Amino acid sequence: MIISAHQPLFIPWIGYFDKINKVDLFVILDDVQFTSHGWIRRNSIKGKLGSQNIYVPIVKIKEVWDKKINEIIIDNQMESKWKRMHLKSYQLNYGKATYFQEIYSGLEKIYNIPVELISDLNVSLIKFVCDYLKIKTKLLLSSELGAFGRKTDLIIDLSLKTQATSFMLGMGGSRDYADRRKIESAGIKIGEQSFKHPSYNQLFGEFIPNLSVLDLLFNEGPNASAIITKSMSS
Repeated sequence: MIISAHQPLFIPWIGYFDKINKVDLFVILDDVQFTSHGWIRRNSIKGKLGSQNIYVPIVKIKEVWDKKINEIIIDNQMESKWKRMHLKSYQLNYGKATYFQEIYSGLEKIYNIPVELISDLNVSLIKFVCDYLKIKTKLLLSSELGAFGRKTDLIIDLSLKTQATSFMLGMGGSRDYADRRKIESAGIKIGEQSFKHPSYNQLFGEFIPNLSVLDLLFNEGPNASAIITKSMSS
């Protein structure tokens, strides 16, 4: 069995779902340390002026930077404001996209559900996208596994606890910090994600890559799955 893992990012880019689609089990690392500079509470969409970020506000208590992702609380005193701003951004920037209503209606249902933790919101959105793309890979939270360790040790523990024979490294930092010799000595084969970002129909002029997967879904709808699959074999 091949597995991979990643933090629960906020409506992540296409490559995230390519990685999920290439493995048998994908572990969402909800109990690793939260980082403020990554993509856990923000992502980019495309508008008339190009790429723009949307954010989920969090409660900035003093110790927030030492907390795990599944301990990060959304600032729901601003709930109506940030949710309304997100939905309005989708309407303004993608209202003329071919599959706007189809995708927007699904997002609206998720946004209308009260949620306290950023990890819960992100997992709900990841599952929504996987369902739409018809990705059948099983998703599992690392907190459910009771996995421990950091970096290489975490990869080994995740693999052993799930009885995986192979772990696929993504295209990010895991390739740099993974001790391949140590992993392979534990009886686990190493694979690496190969992904070429596809081009697709996009609003507002010149194509911009590496946006949230929502850009692909709004513009290509049911064609999105085939576009990702094609990029896998490019």
